[in-house]
Order: sequence, then C-alpha cells, then structure tokens
Amino acid sequence: MRTRLARRFVVLSLLVAVETRAATYTITTLAEDTATNGNCTLREALLAASTDTTNDQCIGDAGPDTIVLDALGTYSLQAGAIASANRQLTIRGDGDHPNTSYVVNLAGAQRLLYVLGNASLTLENFTVINGFVAGQGGVVLAEDSDLALRRMALKFSGATDGGGVAFKSHGGKTLDVAETTFDQNSIQAGQSEGGGLYVDLQAGGTVRVVASSFLSNEILSVAGSFARAGGGLYLQSFAPATVELRHLDFFGNLITAPSFSSGAGARLQLFNQATGSVELEDLDFENNSFGTPDNTNSDVGLSLSADDGSVTARRIRLVQNPGGSGRSQGAILVSGAAQATVSDILVGNGNGSGLFLSTSGTASLLAGNLTVAGHPESGLDLAENAGTLRIENSIAFGNATASGSNVHVFNGTPDVSAENLVGVDPQFVNAAGGDFRLGPTSVAANAGNQAFLSVGPFDVAHADRIVGVQLDLGALERGALFSDDFEPADLYAWSVSVP
Repeated sequence: MRTRLARRFVVLSLLVAVETRAATYTITTLAEDTATNGNCTLREALLAASTDTTNDQCIGDAGPDTIVLDALGTYSLQAGAIASANRQLTIRGDGDHPNTSYVVNLAGAQRLLYVLGNASLTLENFTVINGFVAGQGGVVLAEDSDLALRRMALKFSGATDGGGVAFKSHGGKTLDVAETTFDQNSIQAGQSEGGGLYVDLQAGGTVRVVASSFLSNEILSVAGSFARAGGGLYLQSFAPATVELRHLDFFGNLITAPSFSSGAGARLQLFNQATGSVELEDLDFENNSFGTPDNTNSDVGLSLSADDGSVTARRIRLVQNPGGSGRSQGAILVSGAAQATVSDILVGNGNGSGLFLSTSGTASLLAGNLTVAGHPESGLDLAENAGTLRIENSIAFGNATASGSNVHVFNGTPDVSAENLVGVDPQFVNAAGGDFRLGPTSVAANAGNQAFLSVGPFDVAHADRIVGVQLDLGALERGALFSDDFEPADLYAWSVSVP
C-alpha cells in the first residue's frame, strides 16, 4: 500500500510540475529571423509563446511565458501578424533602463499582437512604434482577454479604431494601464473611435487607466464618414462596469473630420450601469480640438454620458480646447437612475461655451466648486430634463462676451444655490493668461459652505480644499499648497501605486 501511495504522489507531483511550467526568453539580438541559426529572436520568442512549439533556440513551453528584451536598441518586427489565444504572456524591457531603451519597430506592416480566447497579456517598460493594421488595434488588439500595460510608450501607429490599442470584452475582462503614453497614433475609417485607446465593453468588465498621457493622437477625416469620437480615448460599455481614470493628461488630440465629432480628448459612453461605477480624478484636458468646426459636433475636451450607476468626477481641468461656435469644452450627462457628484472642475478660455451639465430620468447630479470663465458664449449650460441638478460653491464669470450668459438654463429648474458667484468679478490673478487663482481681495474667498456634500479634500491643483476660516468658491483654494505628500491614500489622492 505504501508503494502504491508513493507512486500516486510522484504522478501528481509531475502533473503539477507540468501545469505550472513556464519559460523565460531573454532576447539578446535586435534582428528579426525565424531561421535555425542558434539564436532566439523576438519573433521566434513570440511564436514559441503563442504556439507552445520550439522555434530555433526559443524552446516551446505550455506554461505562462515571459519575454525579456535585453538588447538595447531597436528591434525589427515586420514579417507578419502574430496571434495568441488562451495563453499567459509577459513582454518587458529590462527594468534597469527606461522604456525608450527598448524600441520595437513594426514598420507600418503589422500590429505587435492579437490576443484572444481568454488570454492574458502584460507589456512592461518598452516602446512600440509604427504599428499598422486595416482593422482595430494598431499595436495590440485584445479580445475577451486581460490586458495590462506598464510604463509603455505606443507611438506613430494606426488602425480603424484604437490607433494604439483596442480592448474588446464580452464580459468580465480587465484592462489595467499605468504610466503609459499614447503618442501621435491615428485612426481613419467611416466610423472611427479611439485615436490612442479604444475600449469596448459589451457585457461589462473592469478598466483602470492611471498616471498616463494621451498626446497628439488623431482621428482623420474620411469622405462620407458620419461619427468620430475619442481623439485620445474612447470607452463604451453596455452593462455594469467598473471604470477608474486617474491622473491622466490629454493634450493636443485632434479630430479632423468635418462633422458628427465628439470628445477630441476623451469620449465615455456608459449604458445600463445599474451596479457600475465611474471614477474620474485628476484629469487634465488642454488644446484638444476639432479640425473643422461644425454644428453637428458636440463636446470637444471631455464628453461623458452615463446611464444609471455611480459617477464621481473630481479635479478636472479643461483649458483652451477649441471646438468652435456652439461647442462646449466639456459635458457630463447622466440619465436613468445615475447618481453623480462632480467637484473642483476648472473650465477656462475656450472658443465656444464652457461646461454642459444635464440630467434625465431620475438621475441626480451634484456639482460643486466649479470655475467656468473666459468663453465668448455661455459659461455653464444646465439642462434638468428630469431628475435633479444642483450647483454649489461655484464661480461663473467672464463668459458670454459674444452671446449667451454666464449660467444658461436650457431646461427645468436646476438648483443654483445662493452663494454661487455668477457674473460678479472674482478678481482672478490673470484669467487671460490661464491663472484662475483668486486674488488677494477676491469676494469669492471664504464665501463658500464647507458643509455641502460636494466638497472634497483637495482643489483642482491638488492643494488642501479648505484654507482659512471657510471654503473658497471655485475650483482653486486661495493660499493653498500642493498636498500630495500628505494625502491619506484614498481614492481622492492622485499618487498611484503601480505594481
């Protein structure tokens, strides 16, 4: 009996060893080849990891695989697309050097990888340039698979959707992006979305994008095209999802299409979010634009619509995003039974209108500590189509120099509480120069109500929200200092822990 038990133990041990076996491929050559010549190139390692078969000195293995880019310089990867199904793969540049030390050049000939079928892909600490595909995901297409990006740079790549990355989930998958740059990617098709990053959650999922930048990505015009959205980032979800966007920069993203454009910076559309949540914190939108002003276009910097669920948007800066006449720099629209709180929002110096807030259904939207200034048309546009919309502790001044008003009510009777400063000079330090801090004799200083529910711990510059005897009106607290070193490690804070 002891012998039989011992044999069973040995067999089980061997089975466990096979199941947990993994390979690490260290790439020491920049060349691309698949010849049997005694090396392990990046392409050979990708093929070995994706097929579990040996390619030259890249030994096939059935377990989770890691590819380490060890040679400094530019890797060539141009000989055709690679797909990986139902496998776990990590590709990373050696952590002793920055991501610019390891560059994968796709030469406009292919994407890096297409992962599908319950795969898991992690990319860490390298740069990918010149990806291209006549489809989705110029660098990576992840379909029904988990995808993580860490300290990556995705540049100069193109597709029909997701010039850098396209992430598509039919339920339960996770996209996790940190310290990653989407730079000068582009898309072009009859309906194009996500110049830098395209996210499509058909049945929910989890999206976390933190400490990252979307720079000069572009949606190009196509004759006869009818809808372009999300020059930097496009995200849509049709079932309850968890969405966290924190500490992101959107700068210089562009939609050149002549009509029906929205969100040159970011477009977020979330439907049927009954148990879902959306958290936006510390987002900066500047110089995102529509190349061709048109009255069919909508909001140019940030365009957010959420149906049901919980929405939190804190510390968002929208400055000098030119959308043209009648277009706002930002919009937050909530419907169904959505519950939204937005605070510490600075919207300044656009060339149309400022910020559009809207409710419908039984939704509620509570907005506090807004500063909306420097627009030739209306500053703060409000539409309480149904539900409840309240504005508190806010400033609207220096708008409507050509038309409209500082606060324009499109519909309903939104609650604009008495302490809001509307049409009264708050004495900004230098509004024309983009400095919307309160001057030393501002009537907005210590004029707010810190007991209101919208009040957060920090202002839009991430300084302490209350300095002095009482809360200041607007997005910036006078005399406050940057408080990041002292923050309490909660979701209000914009320090990011990256594993």
